[in-house]
Amino acid sequence: MIETLVEHCGAQAWIGTAADLHHMAGAYGRVAEDATAFPTRAAKYWLNIYGFWSDAGDDAARVGWVKGFSEAMRPHAMAGEYVNFLGADQADPRAKALAVYGPAKLERLIAIKRRYDPENLFRINHNIPTAG
Repeated sequence: MIETLVEHCGAQAWIGTAADLHHMAGAYGRVAEDATAFPTRAAKYWLNIYGFWSDAGDDAARVGWVKGFSEAMRPHAMAGEYVNFLGADQADPRAKALAVYGPAKLERLIAIKRRYDPENLFRINHNIPTAG
């Protein structure tokens, strides 16, 4: 895993694209799994791989680096994603929300959404669908 991190981070030489490794143990891991909508508290680390660039001509190379890095890390990963780390290329918001939260947490979030945001005002980022 460390070799993969070093290899891919070492290959990244442009501004705006990087990877952050977050240490998640301690108090974070002592919260009950069903106490919040957070996707999993069993992970000791979270890896956020992201890319920002201004020239559309760089799209293939930059997206290739992000997705290639993600795929190279997959054998070392647990199931689950953090919603704030999702990319913008997700076509089916409900399927992605289901993959992030799982069925029980997603149903709780949908119920909250129906109660407090029935008009779907808060919909800009990775939206919770208003229907199950």
